[in-house]
Amino acid sequence: FDARAFVEARYEHALSADASLAVRLYYDCYKYVGTYRYDFGDPDFLTNLDFSQSESAGGELQFSWKPMDDHAATAGFEYRDNFRQLMQNYDVDPEFYWLNIDPATRILGLYLQDEYRPSERLGITAGVRYDHYDSFGESVNPRLALVYGLDAVTTFKLLYGEAFRAPNANEFYYEEEGAVKLNPALQPEEITTYEVVCERQFGGNWRGSVAGFYNRATDMIDMLYDEGDGLYYFDNSEEDVKATGLELQADGQLGAETRVGASYSFTQTKDDATGEELEFAPKHLLKANITAPVIPDIALLGVEVQYVSDRYNDVGRGYRNFWLVNATLFSHRWKDRWEASLSAYNLFEASYDRTVIGDLESLQDGRLLRLKLTSAFM
Repeated sequence: FDARAFVEARYEHALSADASLAVRLYYDCYKYVGTYRYDFGDPDFLTNLDFSQSESAGGELQFSWKPMDDHAATAGFEYRDNFRQLMQNYDVDPEFYWLNIDPATRILGLYLQDEYRPSERLGITAGVRYDHYDSFGESVNPRLALVYGLDAVTTFKLLYGEAFRAPNANEFYYEEEGAVKLNPALQPEEITTYEVVCERQFGGNWRGSVAGFYNRATDMIDMLYDEGDGLYYFDNSEEDVKATGLELQADGQLGAETRVGASYSFTQTKDDATGEELEFAPKHLLKANITAPVIPDIALLGVEVQYVSDRYNDVGRGYRNFWLVNATLFSHRWKDRWEASLSAYNLFEASYDRTVIGDLESLQDGRLLRLKLTSAFM
């Protein structure tokens, strides 16, 4: 069983014609309970509970301004307090705790970005973000984008970026006597991305793009086994992963409220050291969607179809391709304030993507329903 809930408030205020301020506050919580029965011979059964609950609160302050006519700058500060990260694993009867920890951590982020337009055709966006985690320390990540208009309908982009994924609480703090040990030297996963994009308008209602990309991921986090003490632990892999691919995309307008779009990507993902393809990594991804009115001036329906190609491991075992259909019914804004939507994910309950952990296979979600209500405060 798992459940998640969050609440968020956002306020924006124009300080002047060239400056604005935005404030965001939020609270987030997550709960997981796993119940496992072990057979130690009839009639003896052991019930083991795996329990975790996290709670966090935070906020973001963002300031945007135009110091000059050809510059648009953004600066921000973000803070998150993970004041509860409870993780427990215990036998019910007789009661015995294998794990019972509740570490509290804080995350601090600072970012700065500048959009510079030296001419009508050329735009340069440069940014940098600094993050500090109580667990592993600091991370600094820059981004750069060059956008050039070849003509009135064609745009060429060069994009570069760096990002990271911090070790989660389970990877960094989980410890179980006789089974799993801590690794205080664990570092975040990092990725460097390069992308070349060409976009073009076709008439007034259609747009298409073609993009080529190269990504390089380092310090991937994996669970390893120490033969010296017989314990498992999380560590950063020395093997890098690279992904090279091509993406095609098109979308357009059919009538006043009907939009259609489609995208396709081909990706080849390899272990950089061996040159072998990464296990369970699909090569082909396809997505198509349409949004159209079902009740004029009241409600619209959006339908999305996704395709994922076959994936295999090094011994040929893998997962077959699958199709997913998602649908959302959403309203027009009522009285300039209220909006509502009802979404169904995996509408036809396709069976797909069994995640394998050791000898266990976990089925993915079937049909998932989500109701969303939105209110804007003027």
